[in-house]
Amino acid sequence: MQASWQYVERTTRKGDVDGLVDNNESPQDAALRELKEETGYVGQLVGSTGQQFLSPGLTNENMVSNGVTIFAEIDPDLPANRNPKQSRADRKMGITKEWLPLKNLHRTLWDYETQGWGVFAGLYAVAHGMYIKDRMGL
Repeated sequence: MQASWQYVERTTRKGDVDGLVDNNESPQDAALRELKEETGYVGQLVGSTGQQFLSPGLTNENMVSNGVTIFAEIDPDLPANRNPKQSRADRKMGITKEWLPLKNLHRTLWDYETQGWGVFAGLYAVAHGMYIKDRMGL
């Protein structure tokens, strides 16, 4: 993947790939498996967050039990990613894939939201962090 042009994926469901962690599987391995099942793409692990709480200090709610966000990179030039095929069950869920440029991602997500798409809050947070970095010249 060219460093100057990277992408993210959105789905009709909620803008992220998610699923359950199987027995004896790490959240990172589960995320890469779910990415393959739900989109057909093979990804490489970039990193992950610690457990995330929606209202720290106010309640004990978190995104999910042991919820973490996993970051993966998809190289569209890999042979396995040239013609990705979703699992049959995930095709039935109505997931669509679309490549979006990282440049001005926050604005692109806002535009999709105004068209009625649901955008995952974590993806918005990443997009706004990138916007702030660019705006501050960091």
